[in-house]
Amino acid sequence: EIDLFKVRLDPYRGIAIRRAIVPSLGSTAESAPLGGAFGPADITVVALIAGESATPGPVTGRYVNGCKINVYFSALTNRGNTTLGAPLPKAAVDATLKFTEPLGRNYTGQWTN
Repeated sequence: EIDLFKVRLDPYRGIAIRRAIVPSLGSTAESAPLGGAFGPADITVVALIAGESATPGPVTGRYVNGCKINVYFSALTNRGNTTLGAPLPKAAVDATLKFTEPLGRNYTGQWTN
């Protein structure tokens, strides 16, 4: 059976999840070059929905091979500068999210929007 666990973005492990870039009106003004660290983003995990298919539905309470976990964020993100739909190996998932309990020996992730 699935025990309760928590997940959060881990900005200190390699992949920086930021708000999505929203186009703005062009400007003719020039500014000084920007540099430095801008700190962690204000994006948080707002929901986790788990199930045994790509579209989670009723949960059996069992964590099995092929189980899907959808993670929902508080804002649109830059997807950690990864490609939409591209498979992410376990190391990339672990560099993005920190789970309080191990998910398994091997798993992958994928940004779907």
